[in-house]
Amino acid sequence: MQLVGATAVEDKLQDNVPDTIQKIRECKITFYILTGDKKETAVNIGRSCGMILSDTEVLMPPEDDA
Repeated sequence: MQLVGATAVEDKLQDNVPDTIQKIRECKITFYILTGDKKETAVNIGRSCGMILSDTEVLMPPEDDA
Protein backbone atom coordinates (compact mmCIF):
# COMPACT_ATOMS: atom_id res chain seq x y z
CA MET A 1 0.00 0.00 0.00
CA GLN A 2 1.30 3.44 -0.87
CA LEU A 3 0.02 6.63 0.70
CA VAL A 4 0.88 9.96 -0.86
CA GLY A 5 -0.14 13.21 0.77
CA ALA A 6 0.41 16.87 0.24
CA THR A 7 -0.20 19.90 2.40
CA ALA A 8 0.50 23.59 2.52
CA VAL A 9 1.77 25.14 5.73
CA GLU A 10 1.67 28.73 6.84
CA ASP A 11 4.76 30.42 8.20
CA LYS A 12 3.47 29.73 11.72
CA LEU A 13 3.97 26.19 12.99
CA GLN A 14 0.63 24.68 13.96
CA ASP A 15 -0.01 23.17 17.39
CA ASN A 16 1.15 19.58 18.00
CA VAL A 17 3.10 19.30 14.73
CA PRO A 18 6.32 17.95 16.32
CA ASP A 19 4.38 15.33 18.32
CA THR A 20 2.38 14.28 15.27
CA ILE A 21 5.51 13.94 13.14
CA GLN A 22 7.16 11.82 15.84
CA LYS A 23 4.19 9.45 15.94
CA ILE A 24 4.19 9.13 12.15
CA ARG A 25 7.95 8.41 12.19
CA GLU A 26 7.31 5.62 14.71
CA CYS A 27 5.12 4.02 12.01
CA LYS A 28 8.18 3.99 9.70
CA ILE A 29 6.69 6.52 7.29
CA THR A 30 9.24 8.55 5.34
CA PHE A 31 8.88 12.30 4.88
CA TYR A 32 10.00 14.36 1.92
CA ILE A 33 9.87 18.15 1.99
CA LEU A 34 9.65 20.27 -1.12
CA THR A 35 9.62 23.99 -0.52
CA GLY A 36 10.03 27.28 -2.30
CA ASP A 37 11.56 28.90 0.79
CA LYS A 38 15.18 29.88 1.09
CA LYS A 39 17.28 26.82 1.91
CA GLU A 40 18.16 28.10 5.38
CA THR A 41 14.50 28.85 6.16
CA ALA A 42 13.39 25.40 5.02
CA VAL A 43 16.03 23.68 7.16
CA ASN A 44 15.17 25.79 10.22
CA ILE A 45 11.46 24.99 9.87
CA GLY A 46 12.28 21.32 9.33
CA ARG A 47 14.34 21.26 12.52
CA SER A 48 11.76 23.16 14.60
CA CYS A 49 8.95 20.76 13.71
CA GLY A 50 11.05 17.61 14.14
CA MET A 51 11.18 16.57 10.50
CA ILE A 52 14.93 17.11 10.33
CA LEU A 53 16.78 15.33 13.12
CA SER A 54 20.49 15.40 13.90
CA ASP A 55 21.04 12.26 11.81
CA THR A 56 18.76 13.29 8.91
CA GLU A 57 20.35 13.50 5.48
CA VAL A 58 19.39 16.84 3.92
CA LEU A 59 19.67 16.90 0.12
CA MET A 60 19.67 20.24 -1.68
CA PRO A 61 19.96 21.05 -5.38
CA PRO A 62 23.21 22.61 -6.55
CA GLU A 63 23.50 26.38 -6.63
CA ASP A 64 22.32 28.04 -9.83
CA ASP A 65 25.26 29.85 -11.44
CA ALA A 66 23.05 31.88 -13.80
